[in-house]
Amino acid sequence: MAAQDTDVIETTVIHDNSITGIQVNRYQWKLSTGVPVDDATLLDDVAFIIESLYDLIKTIIAIRNVFREVRVTNVTQNLLVGSTTAGAYLGGVSTGNDAPQGVSAFVYCTTNVPRVILSKYLPSPTVSDVNTDGGVIPGEYPEMVAYAAALLVPYVFNGTSYTYGYLSPKVLSFVIPQVSTPSFVYAYQRRRKKGRGA
Repeated sequence: MAAQDTDVIETTVIHDNSITGIQVNRYQWKLSTGVPVDDATLLDDVAFIIESLYDLIKTIIAIRNVFREVRVTNVTQNLLVGSTTAGAYLGGVSTGNDAPQGVSAFVYCTTNVPRVILSKYLPSPTVSDVNTDGGVIPGEYPEMVAYAAALLVPYVFNGTSYTYGYLSPKVLSFVIPQVSTPSFVYAYQRRRKKGRGA
């Protein structure tokens, strides 16, 4: 079934790592469109968005993080659309030993709703990407800044725009982040409770 104006689309980005296992990140996008968007077009658009985001940071993602797929769900229609690749993006390119399991670059996005903060734990880096204080190597921080900024910009294809945010059960509406900030230090990604985060 075609996606409609104001539908919320969830994309689940999956990486496989031979050491740390499966790594998953979810993104939600709100559509603004004058015409219905068929499944094939939706998958193509999502592939381009994910490739654009991850190409910005692939040099701080360990080479063992191999991109598997992006699963796409229309949350509004409660419909699994399908899965896709992400164009030419194949995974991380940083060589060397992986950082300890759970260590990841961290980006958080604040909203205008109190205590609604969107967070992204990115696929694991290598030891060489982490300085002695547990921080991001200064030369790599601009990549995280670019990724954070890219989350705030709507992606537009043939009159259809995709805006990043979160369908919040707290306010019963789609919340759009106002500020996106990368952390100077690496975070530890813990397991999330089912149904938490976006």
